[in-house]
Amino acid sequence: MMGAVVTRRNAHVAMAIPMMGYIMAWIFPIYVNVFNRETMDVRRATDLNIAPMSDKQLELERNATHVVLKHGGETIETIPH
Repeated sequence: MMGAVVTRRNAHVAMAIPMMGYIMAWIFPIYVNVFNRETMDVRRATDLNIAPMSDKQLELERNATHVVLKHGGETIETIPH
């Protein structure tokens, strides 16, 4: 689109196209935080698996990564993620 504007007009007018993109990218977070605050705060209340784990859960997870399984005579060691 910018090339078509440069061909029809000049480069100074064509630079308005990317400039508007930058301005919109700068204004959008402000718009969301000012006018859609309630909508965004609803998503903030989710847990997202970031709750702290207890010592027992940590120990169980630590032990689960060192388990050796036997499958059809083969020994398969699990790899921690």
